Amino acid sequence: MQTESLTHLPDDISLSVRHLIKDFTVGGQWYSNKNKKLVSAVADISFDIQRGTTMGLVGESGCGKSTTARCILRLIDPTSGSVLFRTNKNSEKIIDVMAESPEELRQLRQNMQIVFQDPFASLNPRMTAGKTIEAVSYTHLRAHETEADLVCRLLLE
Repeated sequence: MQTESLTHLPDDISLSVRHLIKDFTVGGQWYSNKNKKLVSAVADISFDIQRGTTMGLVGESGCGKSTTARCILRLIDPTSGSVLFRTNKNSEKIIDVMAESPEELRQLRQNMQIVFQDPFASLNPRMTAGKTIEAVSYTHLRAHETEADLVCRLLLE
C-alpha cells in the first residue's frame, strides 16, 4: 500500500521536488577509504510542476539532468531531499516518493516518465510512432490489443 504523505501540496501542483541532492563517491579501493572523493551530481535543487503542464530540464552535458530525473523516480537513491507526487489530477492523495517500497515504486512509475534528450535513448528507430504508443499502452495501461490500438489512433489524430 502506498504511503500517504502528511505534507500538503497546493491543488495546482502535481510534483514537488525540494532540496534534492545526489553525491557519488569516486576513486579509492574497495578495501580502503583512502583517495576517495565526493562528487556532487545534483546540488540542492527545488521545483514544482503544475497540473497539466510539462517541464523540460535543460542544461549543459554532464550538469545532472538525467541524474535528477533518475533520483525523482528513485531509479537511483538521492543523498537527500524530498519528492512529493499527486497520483492523479483529481486526487488529494500525495505520495512521498522517498518513502515508497520497491513494489510501490514500480506501480508509481506507471504514472511518471522520463524522456531523454537523445531520441535514440528513448525511442526504437525500428518501430513506428504508432507501435511505440501501443507498446506504452500495453505496458503502462495494461491495455488489450484493441484498447491499445484505440489509444494509439486517438493520440495520433
